[in-house]
Amino acid sequence: MTDESQLQLDEYTLVEKPALDLFEKLEYNYIDGKKLKKEPQQFFLLDILKRKIQEINPWLDEIGLNKAVREITVIQAASLVEANELLYYKLVNYTSFKQDLGFGKKSQTVKFIDFDEPEKNEFTVVNQFYVKNNDFTIIPDLVVFVNGIPLAVLECKSPNLQEPIDEAISQLFGYREKNEQFFYPNQVLVALARYRATYASTFSPAKYFLEWKKPYPLNERELAGWLGKEGKELPAQDILLYSLFSKENFLDILRSYIVFETENNSAHKKLCRYNQYIASNKILERMAEGKGGVIWHTQGSGKSLTMTYTALKIRRIEKVPGTSLENPCILIVTDRNDLDSQISGTFKNCNFPNPVPVESVEQLKEELRNPTGKTLFTTIQKFTTKNGETYPELSASKNIIVFADEAHRSQYGKAGYSKMGTGNGKSGDGTRAVQENISLGWALNMRTAIPNALFIGFTGTPIDKNDKSTRREFGDYIDRYLPKQSIADGATV
Repeated sequence: MTDESQLQLDEYTLVEKPALDLFEKLEYNYIDGKKLKKEPQQFFLLDILKRKIQEINPWLDEIGLNKAVREITVIQAASLVEANELLYYKLVNYTSFKQDLGFGKKSQTVKFIDFDEPEKNEFTVVNQFYVKNNDFTIIPDLVVFVNGIPLAVLECKSPNLQEPIDEAISQLFGYREKNEQFFYPNQVLVALARYRATYASTFSPAKYFLEWKKPYPLNERELAGWLGKEGKELPAQDILLYSLFSKENFLDILRSYIVFETENNSAHKKLCRYNQYIASNKILERMAEGKGGVIWHTQGSGKSLTMTYTALKIRRIEKVPGTSLENPCILIVTDRNDLDSQISGTFKNCNFPNPVPVESVEQLKEELRNPTGKTLFTTIQKFTTKNGETYPELSASKNIIVFADEAHRSQYGKAGYSKMGTGNGKSGDGTRAVQENISLGWALNMRTAIPNALFIGFTGTPIDKNDKSTRREFGDYIDRYLPKQSIADGATV
């Protein structure tokens, strides 16, 4: 056997076949690409696509069904990025067109994926998937479909190669260059080499392909038991495939953990890091306990995007499971104008629905008197009073969530300063409308204003002292992602 033949055998036996076995364990349907009957140019599984659209939208007539299929299989766009973004929003925000259901023509919502009930979707993995266009033929090792829509492409390489991950990524980029249309619906790229495995969004450069270090929701010991590998060290690809492609996780990530962030007039597609995904879901788990807490993630590890993903999920699911929180107010609080602008800008640039920057003390009061469904951004200094005044209760609602950035600062009862500047970006920064010599019990005022809100603190440097304790103000740690791990992951330098 030649060295090349041995490497090909290793690729299949050590990487591709174990990956297929894990997908089978995750209850995906398997189709051998060599036996798949389809047109060479076709990359949707059309029979499955039509059947699932009809099942999810049983009111569709034949004309409507064909129109729905064309909505996602025929995309007119000026570029691959534009086509990918258009199709992504059709999948997660759905689409609509008019049909007469017996009461005259009315606009009807068409769903391509049922995000609320994962079991109603059909998950398929195909190996050696053959796609041809006018110039090239590509054969990705694995393609993951939901309801016949190709959403992830995985390339396998023998772990015995010198740089298997680099080769896999290079091949993925080659596929994308040779057949752009195949990547219109794509959301995830994965490079597998058994002991190493990385993933990225559709357009990420090679340096942003990341490992998924911790399984979720099972921990590593539980995952090893579930896979029948008790007492063994799990290959990196097992952890990634389980965490990324478990049915509920995959739909959750597709729906709420992918953003197109506009920077310099161009859209940059971003996919959550594993620490962001785990922290975000732990926040919702803590909310289900009726408690707040602290996210301790080191500086530079993406806390603003963690907030964005979490808020986006809350908006898209509408009701937080296990709670009475339904279309809640989300209040993002910072203690500096530059941070306030930065975070509100991140939400806006990620196409978050209707973010509202609060411009004044009075606007904050007005917004919080009727808070449901709003996403508000404010500095804590806007919870201010004049000398001798008591801050009023603005809303007794339990339907309010507070995300406090840099939660180790300005969040301790009556802590504050006797004077404030006018926007110089330092810790004592406030708003122009606020004068000197004002009583500054900002944190106390905030909790007086919304006494039944859930408070989540985000910080890279929590404080634990007798007079100031981040955990005492917010609750126990929800998740910790410390400098050593962040540096090892390449999230911070």
